[in-house]
Amino acid sequence: MSIVDLILTFLGWVKHPYYDWGLSLLTGSTSGTLFETVIGQIIHFIFTGVLGVFYTYIVLLIPSRNYLLRGWLYGVIIFFAIHVTVNLFGFQPLRPIPTSQLLSDFVTASIFGLVLAETMNRFTLKKIR
Repeated sequence: MSIVDLILTFLGWVKHPYYDWGLSLLTGSTSGTLFETVIGQIIHFIFTGVLGVFYTYIVLLIPSRNYLLRGWLYGVIIFFAIHVTVNLFGFQPLRPIPTSQLLSDFVTASIFGLVLAETMNRFTLKKIR
């Protein structure tokens, strides 16, 4: 997710990369130095790790055969929840959010959900028949 986000940032599609989201939600400003960028990236990795743990618990509670659909839906729900929270509370460092940013975030959230689901599926012990 971060690699795709960084590529889209360098292409000019993204106004606020994920490391800016993490840093600005905690400090109230976007990154300006390399140190702030590294701290923002660490915050982003911690946040996505926590989201992965929540997904694991949800998968254990709600079993399903359509694990990729479930993972994609989880990523999209997280995307909507984060964007609604930013807009609902009027968080200024991340506003306004351009349409290209929304499209980029939707794509990367979808990738995150699919990779999370596939990773969870591969690490889950299969029943031996």
